[in-house]
Amino acid sequence: MSLSSFSPVPTRPLPKSLYTLIKSLHKQKVRSSKNLILVEGLRSIKSIRSLSPKYLVTLTSSPTTTLPTSLAERLREDGGIVYSMEDTDKGRKRFKALTTTESPTDFIGVYEVGEEFVNPRPSDKTEKEGMGGCLWLVLNNLQEPGNVGTLIRTYLGCGFNGGGVIILGKDGVDWSSPKVVRSSVGGSLDVRCLRFSSVPSWESWMSSRGNSWKVFVASMDGNGYSSLPYTSVKPWGEGGEERFLVLGNEGNGVGEEVLGKLEEDGRYQAVHLPMGNEVESLNVGVAGGVIMYKFKEVMEMG
Repeated sequence: MSLSSFSPVPTRPLPKSLYTLIKSLHKQKVRSSKNLILVEGLRSIKSIRSLSPKYLVTLTSSPTTTLPTSLAERLREDGGIVYSMEDTDKGRKRFKALTTTESPTDFIGVYEVGEEFVNPRPSDKTEKEGMGGCLWLVLNNLQEPGNVGTLIRTYLGCGFNGGGVIILGKDGVDWSSPKVVRSSVGGSLDVRCLRFSSVPSWESWMSSRGNSWKVFVASMDGNGYSSLPYTSVKPWGEGGEERFLVLGNEGNGVGEEVLGKLEEDGRYQAVHLPMGNEVESLNVGVAGGVIMYKFKEVMEMG
């Protein structure tokens, strides 16, 4: 990237009250109550297209800093403020305390998200954009932030329209955690992410939207249920239904609450990845990516 694609931006000293607030955003309950998200690293900050940072914090002893011109322009248009911490031993130590990594990043961004990101409402509708339905990615109690971030970024890369990502279960990684945001390279702020603690609350939300729906439950072996190879999923069809792809916990797979639906509800269908060469399983990030790209192909056939 040439130097001409960067622009100088004035900075202000970081006030103590804002320092305390940013540090508190390491906690999920604070992020939820404040509707604020912490994003670390200029690469992730640049990648977020749908939002501009409310605050940026950087280490510098100068009254200005340089930012990519596109980001600098968005900050000016949206009233974002760039704060500085003095680039000294003490300043670097305090800056590191604001981050969640061993090696502090160059910038920290604070983003304000809407209430709907935290508390989805039954009235929230899906906008179908000419693809005969949409796909939602459902992550059932995944534990590793890296896997969640990778799956969110893959979902974005597939170019699905009108859906989003759902965190299902009480024990799953929070989509707004700095580690998830970083591993998704900011993608978790560019896609609709919702959270439901139980299957009944999720089903209630699905049913209230007025669309027909189908849930595909991913498994390596079908979990003993009637299972389709992931390559056998049929096209959506004209104006089709909303579809949901459920991926399970890294160690235990999909939870019993979801598996039970395979026996009692015809809208749930198990799908699996046929494996060869005595390979028993794949990392959930890899398996999810394979299935999503196939589903994308099927959607475009519809």
